[in-house]
Amino acid sequence: MEKSLKEKINPETIDIPIWWKNGSSSYRRDCLSPSHPEYTYNYMKNIMGVIPEKYGIYHPYIVKYENYSREELMSKIIELEEIINNIERYI
Repeated sequence: MEKSLKEKINPETIDIPIWWKNGSSSYRRDCLSPSHPEYTYNYMKNIMGVIPEKYGIYHPYIVKYENYSREELMSKIIELEEIINNIERYI
């Protein structure tokens, strides 16, 4: 029986395809939207089944907000909730 992808991965190093092919176009994984399933962080976590942080790969939002205090994060959440609510009114 063939080992799963998770079992084949050497914990020291892993190979991540830099390019994602979509039809006749190719895109660099790190240039995709952070919410795209093929984005490097998401690909490692959801498709390869590894913890990206173990390999020094962090989600850009974690990096962006890592130094925010709890109060600053709560303020940002409220701000974004208000934006979403205003957008939903017009949909």
